Order: sequence, then C-alpha cells, then structure tokens
Amino acid sequence: MATAATSWQTIDTQQLKQSLAPFNNFPVKGSFVQSKKLKFLTVPIRSSGNFAIDKVKSELLWHQQTPVEQQTKINQQGIFQQKQGQNNFVKVVDDSVISQLLLAIFTGDITTEDWFLWQRNPAEAGCIKSDILSADLSQYVQSIKLCHLQNVLQITLSENQVETLIELTEHKEE
Repeated sequence: MATAATSWQTIDTQQLKQSLAPFNNFPVKGSFVQSKKLKFLTVPIRSSGNFAIDKVKSELLWHQQTPVEQQTKINQQGIFQQKQGQNNFVKVVDDSVISQLLLAIFTGDITTEDWFLWQRNPAEAGCIKSDILSADLSQYVQSIKLCHLQNVLQITLSENQVETLIELTEHKEE
C-alpha cells in the first residue's frame, strides 16, 4: 500500500491547468489566519487580519491585525511594511525574487513560472504541491502546497525549520 508521502505524482500542463482553476480566481479581498510552526515550539504562532489583491497593479496588501497591527505591501519592487502609527511604507525586503514568488501565489498566476514542479495526490483531493526548483527562491521557501477546501484556500509554505499555513476566506459583498 502506497503512503501519502509516496503517492504524489507529477502532473502535465493540462492537469495543472485543471488543478489550478480554483486558484486562478483567488478572492480579491478577504480575511486570513496564518500559523507558523517552528520546530522548537509546541504551539504555532498565529496571526490574523485582512488582505486585498490588486491584480492590475500586481500588488498585495496584507493587513495583520493580531497579535500586532502591521500592514505589508508586496509588489514587483519588493516587500514594504507600515508599522502602527506610521504613514509611510518602508522597504523591508529588497529581493524582488521572493516578492515575485508571493505575488505569483496570491494572484493565482503560477502556471507560467519555471520555479515549480507541480504534483498532486489523489488521496488529497483539491490539493497540489510543488518543490521550488529555483536556487534563488529555495533559500526562502523549499515547497508550496495549495489546497482548495469548501470556502477556504490554504497555502502552506515550507521553509528552513518553519512551516507556514495561511488560510484565506473571501469577503462576500452583501
């Protein structure tokens, strides 16, 4: 009997397009819960807030509300933060490669990148994963897993000694 770890299979371009269809329509606005699991902690570090994606500007605004209020803006030029009580965004990450990776994930435009080797596992319906092929990117993130559950999109980023799970829920206009 194959285990879940060994049943991930590389998918072709057509299967990838089908698997990515739910992610191509990422919500433009919503809320998030982020959990970071560090190997040396028994309980993940959690944060939450709201996000907005401007696909025209290719920009993500990430407004963390708990445990500390902070706004982060990600665009092609880098990653910028605005701390509580400040008016200006300050560049905190100058490396555009990581900002391009995050934008590709959050805008759902991840099919054209040469950075990924996508796989799916029939035992995990609605999920695909990829190891990062780019040496520049793999110093930040080693793998990505995307899952489309009923009303939640999950993004799991595996980094050195850290696993980050981000759950996105779309804001519905009433």
